[in-house]
Amino acid sequence: MDEKEELAYLYIHGMLPKEQKLRVFELVRTEPEFTQLLTEELLMVRSLELYKLRLDEGKKAELYDRIQDKVALQGSASWLSTIVRSVMRKTMPSIAYLTLIKVKGDVFT
Repeated sequence: MDEKEELAYLYIHGMLPKEQKLRVFELVRTEPEFTQLLTEELLMVRSLELYKLRLDEGKKAELYDRIQDKVALQGSASWLSTIVRSVMRKTMPSIAYLTLIKVKGDVFT
């Protein structure tokens, strides 16, 4: 990632300090290619928002409890796969999760 790509990414995600924001504004004013880069980054972020699933607090607590129970049963050796599998099952639409398993097999074994 070059400097301008990094600036665009950090600006769109609200992670730039004030002095670097001034650099972004200057680039927008002087370089149409940078403006295009910002536009593409913003469009990508907005399109990905459609796929983000928001869990209510009850579902978050349930997911956390399931993870804790499974990790306690399986031991610490497989804690990462337990967490990832639980999060995927809870957050992915069920048809997408089942399709992933059918196509790829159980990716955690």
